[in-house]
Amino acid sequence: MPPLSSQNFGQMAHHVLGGYRTNTTRPTIILVHGGWQGPSSFSLLVPRLEKAGYSVFAPTLPSAATKPALPSFDEDVKIVHNALQSVVDTGKEVIVVMHSYGAVVGCEALRGVKVKDLTEPRQSHDDLEAAGVVKLVFLCGMVLPVGGSTWKAEKGNDPVPGFECVDNLITITDAPNRFYNDLPPHSAAYWTSKMRAQSRLAYSSQLTYAAYHHIPSSYLICTRDHALPPKVQERMVAMAGIEETERVEAGHLPHISQPGFVERFVRKSAGEFLSML
Repeated sequence: MPPLSSQNFGQMAHHVLGGYRTNTTRPTIILVHGGWQGPSSFSLLVPRLEKAGYSVFAPTLPSAATKPALPSFDEDVKIVHNALQSVVDTGKEVIVVMHSYGAVVGCEALRGVKVKDLTEPRQSHDDLEAAGVVKLVFLCGMVLPVGGSTWKAEKGNDPVPGFECVDNLITITDAPNRFYNDLPPHSAAYWTSKMRAQSRLAYSSQLTYAAYHHIPSSYLICTRDHALPPKVQERMVAMAGIEETERVEAGHLPHISQPGFVERFVRKSAGEFLSML
């Protein structure tokens, strides 16, 4: 996929999310969805962030939308890298919000993207010298060490109950319990119907860039997560040395079950003072 230009970046964001609003006083937020999902998984979160004055873009990761299965996570990484670079090239600060597998893609995609040092004197948001990534926000994200991979870290090489793999495309057979256990049955059924087959080969790709070592990060631990148990999340947080954490009583998709909480967490991670919200 060719790089997103400054001109078509806004058009693509509008196509994906149904709206894109430029705002020069707040960072732009890039949302990176997890496996088996699409940008629609953020549909309850995006309007809240836009109402708060943020420009938001959620690219589609093709590893969960392509047949035959993609051979690696490279296409996912490319589209996120291009989105990040396009925003930075317009002179904006960027916050990257990553869910689950999206954390692996997002970290890898940040290689070579300018990081903004917030200890330097603040300049205009329209000044290219002021542009860059300022924060990483993980939502029960797969925070891996260099050399780690999602499938190896999460499931190993043995067959796993609840997963079916045909032609290197994985489907989940117990999604209501694994992903949506904190939703009413009718809502769990609705979101399950939107899930896609996920490339196993993309999940087997190894991380080569630990962006969390170079960019300030925050992590939302989901205590009712049946897909990535909280103890695993806590080990990842400790490995990465992330000190800014919060906990929420939510399953694997807190931006669906508790979008208000996630909105506030993202805004606080962005530096807002929300004690009165």
